[in-house]
Amino acid sequence: MFTIRKANLDDIRAIQEVCSQTWQATYHDIYTTAYIDRVIDEHYNLERLKQDVLENSSFWNGYWVAEKEGEILGCIAGGMDEKEHANVYVLYISPKAQRQGAGHLLLKTLTDYQKMHFNAKEQWVSVAEDNTIGIPFYEKEGFILDHILDNSHDNAEARDLQYKRDI
Repeated sequence: MFTIRKANLDDIRAIQEVCSQTWQATYHDIYTTAYIDRVIDEHYNLERLKQDVLENSSFWNGYWVAEKEGEILGCIAGGMDEKEHANVYVLYISPKAQRQGAGHLLLKTLTDYQKMHFNAKEQWVSVAEDNTIGIPFYEKEGFILDHILDNSHDNAEARDLQYKRDI
């Protein structure tokens, strides 16, 4: 059974590991290694994670973690945008813990928080077009494809699918 809790500074190395491993496993066939490395270096370095764990604002609601037997196996973060839409910005589950319910519990926790503290009625998430793990998960959770954005990352033409759901 997973325990879901707000992340603290003691968790940043584990969050870094989960995000880095999951990014590499999920996107190795979608983006170049150079792009993956840049994203990991920019978003999941220890200093950035320290700031992100400590911040708790409407735009960035901090991190929550999924823990099992003392090991952090997943994390989620989100925030509200200027249109007062709730967003899921980060949701990663360690490859060894996928399809065991941690993602659902993390998403439920963030969603409940966004509804309670910001009166969110709608939630959005962006998923890479060829993300064969994320797309089925979000669709199972009730997200519906709203529109597609064309993007180019290091010559990889990976479109971003913009999903939303009422909450």
